[in-house]
Amino acid sequence: MKTIPFHQLETDFFKVNKAQNTVRFGQYFIIKCVSDESDELLEGLWQKSDFKEAREHCLMFIDQKGWDLNALEVVNNIDGL
Repeated sequence: MKTIPFHQLETDFFKVNKAQNTVRFGQYFIIKCVSDESDELLEGLWQKSDFKEAREHCLMFIDQKGWDLNALEVVNNIDGL
């Protein structure tokens, strides 16, 4: 499974998937590596006109969830998870 640094992401939307416990950011997926027993809904699709706004929104969402950015992996394939 290929990983890339978060700062290299370039896209205009991201989507949160509760079943996979992932945040989809364009063609990539940000995987939360620590288990989350929370019942909070992780859902939503954000369309943004430019990458900076989308990335900022994504970072804000991750911060609101209390996720450690250093504990996230960005992957381009979640098959088999």
